[in-house]
Amino acid sequence: MYKRQAVNALVFLYLEVAGSSEDAYFMYTKGAMLKAAVMEDGEYYRLLTAMFMHFGISHLVNNMIVLFALGDNLERALGHVKYLILYLFSGIGANWISMMIGNKDPMVVSAGASGAIFGVIGGLFYAVAVNKGRLEDLQTKQLAVMIVLSLYMGLTSSGVDNADCIFCKIANGEIPSATIYEDEDFRVILDLGPASRGHALILPKEHFKDVCELDEKVAARVLPLAAKIGAAMKEALGCAGFNLVQNNGAEAGQTVFHFHVHVIPRYAGGPEMVTWEPGKMASEELAETAARIEAAL
Repeated sequence: MYKRQAVNALVFLYLEVAGSSEDAYFMYTKGAMLKAAVMEDGEYYRLLTAMFMHFGISHLVNNMIVLFALGDNLERALGHVKYLILYLFSGIGANWISMMIGNKDPMVVSAGASGAIFGVIGGLFYAVAVNKGRLEDLQTKQLAVMIVLSLYMGLTSSGVDNADCIFCKIANGEIPSATIYEDEDFRVILDLGPASRGHALILPKEHFKDVCELDEKVAARVLPLAAKIGAAMKEALGCAGFNLVQNNGAEAGQTVFHFHVHVIPRYAGGPEMVTWEPGKMASEELAETAARIEAAL
């Protein structure tokens, strides 16, 4: 029990000495959860390492108090080995579930022992049920009160998901990138997972979630800049053309919620990109759809 608390505390001290536990990018470099890193780069170790990392002292203290309040009784009931298996399995499993069905933004950095704590709570309910409503000196009502307080502390601890925008950090030079153009408003970088050779991203330095939030001054510069980048691609790479792709919303394919434009070179004989199956619409439906959109403008 206390060994796990000590490990969490030592990891926290190391992070504070080496950098800052409240810096999302620093935490990412040290093993915090990042969906894109796990799913695209195969860095599955993050499912484990993130369990022992915390964003700030209050996040650490809250989780350790919960473990102290609930874990001691359960560890004595299960034994050291079973308790350790439950703790690790719950933490890893919770990180996996959160990654798959939780936050849709793959660039959100997260960490903490909350998943392991929920596993401990589930284990406590099981142990109490097996022992007919009691666990050592704890009765069901006392346990319920402790669990409610523990859940409150766990859910209100700050920094479990640190949504510092990584594209903001890249655009402003805080994270290294293969930059091909920069001015006071934009940075243009090569995509690390390109659809074709030369695939670039246009990133505004100011944060805008999507095109609907885009400042008019920035918006007025996007297409001229995209044309400039595309023309340079045709000259330098010999591409036959290029696509401009800009997604808004998860359902539209947006995975990083910082406005950006893909400039994707197209080469003769290359694979088809940005295609769809043409549908059909009756004239009445066409008119009704047009009227509804016009009314909303």
